Amino acid sequence: MKDTDLKFFRKFFKEYVGKFYKWNTKENEKYNKNIKLKEIHTYKVYNNIIKIGKFLNLSKEHKNIAKTIALFHDIGRFEQLKRYGTYNDNNSINHGLLGVQILESENVLEKLNNTEQEIIKKAILFHNAKNLQCDLNNNELFFCKIIRDADKLDIYRVIYEYLMENKETRDRTVIGEVNEDTEEYSKDVVKSIFENKIFDNNNVKTINDKKLSMLSWVFDINFLATLYYIKKRKYIDKFMYFLPQNEEVKKIHEHIRNYVDEKLKNLKYKTEYKI
Repeated sequence: MKDTDLKFFRKFFKEYVGKFYKWNTKENEKYNKNIKLKEIHTYKVYNNIIKIGKFLNLSKEHKNIAKTIALFHDIGRFEQLKRYGTYNDNNSINHGLLGVQILESENVLEKLNNTEQEIIKKAILFHNAKNLQCDLNNNELFFCKIIRDADKLDIYRVIYEYLMENKETRDRTVIGEVNEDTEEYSKDVVKSIFENKIFDNNNVKTINDKKLSMLSWVFDINFLATLYYIKKRKYIDKFMYFLPQNEEVKKIHEHIRNYVDEKLKNLKYKTEYKI
């Protein structure tokens, strides 16, 4: 992939997203805010993938492929919000699949070779999947993993900023359909954390389930570089601040911090992974 291809993709994305904004009226304020949310998220994921890629010592070609995936990974979100008024895939459409369909209908990737197109489309298709398919080749698997990491890294930011907002004025489009009026959390999510397993998002019922399930993401991170940035940005501590301050939560905090610290003992700059 050439630098000129990436330049074209950036221009296409900016113009494509620009079409989704509505006239800036009070009626459209919430809608425009949610379009902006995903536009900013895209550029943050783009920057995250660059940072993770530096640790992985990617070639220039692979960096450009990774950047393209980051740019288009959520392109289906804008049409999703326009059609359904939600970012909840279960109540609307798989935004990864919709994103691939949009790229195909617009012939955005037509100048790339077939191998590059397949890598990009599969990474977009599976970036939000519960599990990765086993029939992916090594390159496809790698790029699926790097976008999943870069995406999670910024979702931490998005949800943390949501939690920092006044509860009465929060836009629940961000968090989805969870009960925010209780301090309860599921024992199943606690069990998953102490077993070093990610908690199934479909089983999230309360806001505290959501926070704990996101903390369990550390067990599903693919690259140590991503864990490094999770720790550097203090997301574990930040999320713990918004959980009940009881002995069980303190043990969860200690368990997750110890897990991350132990993993990061093996981090070696620019030698972690090669394709």
